[in-house]
Amino acid sequence: MRVPKPRTARRNRRAVQLTAATGLTAALIAGTLASSGVAAGATAPADPPDATAVAVAAADRAVNAGLGTLRKGAQETYTRLGVFEGGDADTQDLFYVSYNKTYQGLHVVGGDAVVSTDAAGNVLTTLAASQASISVGTTPKLTPAQATASARKAFTTVTGTGTPKLVVLVVGQPKPVLAWEVPVAGKAKHSAHDHGDNATQELVYVDAATAKVAHSAEQTASGTGRGIWNGAGLTFGTTQSGSSYRMTDPARPGLSCIDYSTNRIMTDADNVWGSASKTDKVSGCVDVMYVAAGEWDLLKTWYGRNGLDGRGNWADAEVGLPAVNAYWNHSSNIGGVIFGRNNLNYWITGTDVVAHEYGHGLDAKTPSGISGYPSQEAVADIWGALTEHYLNNPNDKPDYEVGELINLSGNGPIRYMYNPSRVSGHPNCYSTSLPSSVHAAAGPMNHWFYLLAEGTNPTNGQPVSPTCNSSTLTGIGIKEAGRIFYNAMMLKTSGMSYPKWRIATLNAAKNLDATCVKYNKVKAAWNAVSLGAQPGEPTCS
Repeated sequence: MRVPKPRTARRNRRAVQLTAATGLTAALIAGTLASSGVAAGATAPADPPDATAVAVAAADRAVNAGLGTLRKGAQETYTRLGVFEGGDADTQDLFYVSYNKTYQGLHVVGGDAVVSTDAAGNVLTTLAASQASISVGTTPKLTPAQATASARKAFTTVTGTGTPKLVVLVVGQPKPVLAWEVPVAGKAKHSAHDHGDNATQELVYVDAATAKVAHSAEQTASGTGRGIWNGAGLTFGTTQSGSSYRMTDPARPGLSCIDYSTNRIMTDADNVWGSASKTDKVSGCVDVMYVAAGEWDLLKTWYGRNGLDGRGNWADAEVGLPAVNAYWNHSSNIGGVIFGRNNLNYWITGTDVVAHEYGHGLDAKTPSGISGYPSQEAVADIWGALTEHYLNNPNDKPDYEVGELINLSGNGPIRYMYNPSRVSGHPNCYSTSLPSSVHAAAGPMNHWFYLLAEGTNPTNGQPVSPTCNSSTLTGIGIKEAGRIFYNAMMLKTSGMSYPKWRIATLNAAKNLDATCVKYNKVKAAWNAVSLGAQPGEPTCS
């Protein structure tokens, strides 16, 4: 957590409505903590109160009182995970406090929740992944070894397994079940990652009574120098070590570029890196270091976030995977990115690809972790587009096409955010029958983001975009669209379906803009991709 500093609460911020249905009053939320549940936040100093401590204490009170969607049974407990700041980059006057739920001491998968507050401690939004009542036995019929054997059957090739953990599984289930959570690495039979060699790392959930696989969660997503795609004269941080230099950025902890073949950080004698060769791994690393530094700066200067994890840390990268693929590797504490090649054996380190993969890292380091099907690729595509616009490099001009330079398979861009259906099988519009591929399923949210940022008929050279309801929209600009989306990411809970994203983005827009103008823009963009009103979504007037 960043070192908190006193802030002044922004005026006109809306607090969540306390209705008769909740059985709560504002006095209760401002009152004494319940005797059970999460621990109380530290008492804020009298002059001035610390905004982070005030926000955490208010969120804890909301959780203990069961405000809104935060209802819990007698044997369920919420445990606070962390707190992040949001809102505007300068004021940072919105706070997002995330929680995990346990049942009789067991982690509840799909029991997570987020509470957002302002700097004065007003609760703005409460979102819980599930409100299902939990009543399950806690003694498994399967042993850990039996659970591992069942989990392995979901893979054609297994390269490793981890220690099984007993949990209560809620997400994706008609009712909660006792399950074993088994980490498995290899090639899955039915991975939603549909390009490359299908290598993946998953948490596989095996029903502890029936031995059936009940659910799985993807854990991979998918000096000066000359880069392959970003041109010459690029600057990035390096570290001198004796008479040579290492490709490690001292200003961005965790950011290094590694040769995939040797597993060693790139080094150079004169601190001038790269060449014109598209098969040169050093040049690929130049692209990575340049783009990653730009994405760090984007998060910091536009949205006030300090690193991927919000605590001043980034993640390393490896260039040289001998496959047509690139992916986020979540197996380590902070994670990392692996970059392979295209069909011409050029390293695929274009701006939008690098920023896309680190976008998975950001997704992993915000509440509830990687969003999963159907939205995780759209989340990463959005960060790829944002970073292209932030860097504004003439060698990789800002656009809303994914992979237009790296030409992964020889067919040009792999996705078009302004008109996803340009790629066969990628829908422009939301429906309850989305494609099974997580890449194709990205279409509706990519389209929504483009319409929010640029509208249907941009005047800045970006392409015209159709709508699913024949509406005409005017965009709010990519920076402001990104601000809303970033704050919505702070409201993620397990199983981020597109209806959940609609609710989260509407809450974010409402919390950021008291005039409701941006709320109405977000709403209109979702309507334009055929995702209409959802139960539990906020109103704004």
